Amino acid sequence: MRRRARFPVALAVLAALLGAPLGSAGTSTGSLQAPHALVSLEIKTLDEINMVRASRGLPELSLDRSLTSAATAHCLQMLKDGFFGHGTASGAGFAQRVAYYYPENNAGEYGVGENILYVGGPVDASGIVSRWMRSPGHRDNLLSSDWRQLGIAVLTVRSAPGAFRGGRATVVTVDFGVRT
Repeated sequence: MRRRARFPVALAVLAALLGAPLGSAGTSTGSLQAPHALVSLEIKTLDEINMVRASRGLPELSLDRSLTSAATAHCLQMLKDGFFGHGTASGAGFAQRVAYYYPENNAGEYGVGENILYVGGPVDASGIVSRWMRSPGHRDNLLSSDWRQLGIAVLTVRSAPGAFRGGRATVVTVDFGVRT
């Protein structure tokens, strides 16, 4: 999805989530974990996205720390609160959530977009990107010439509540951005 965000919105629920115990992303665990740095699956997914873009003559997207923070916080919130969607559990839209981390800052051109994925079993970077390529909206984000940057998070838990029905859940969030 692509949305224009005009102002940052502080989300108390995200601040609470970020107070949770931190560890490494991409590992299977009973508790939620957040990355301090990109792990192998995240790096491979970034590479896969850029390879797909390059094969179509599109520029590479650079990794942005602010967008990665937004993606990580969203994965944490979904897994903790047991929902799967672009908005927040409290009903805020994704553009407002992302703008909290990646504000407009009087940019002449500003936009954000997001792809998310939930998988109950094993997944690799090629599988993540190929699933998005089969979905028109996700494909549009991957192949948009508007984006300049992205942030990525991949988190896995052994047992996730709510929409995940207590099962293993890997949630992937990629936040796209342009701010010039």
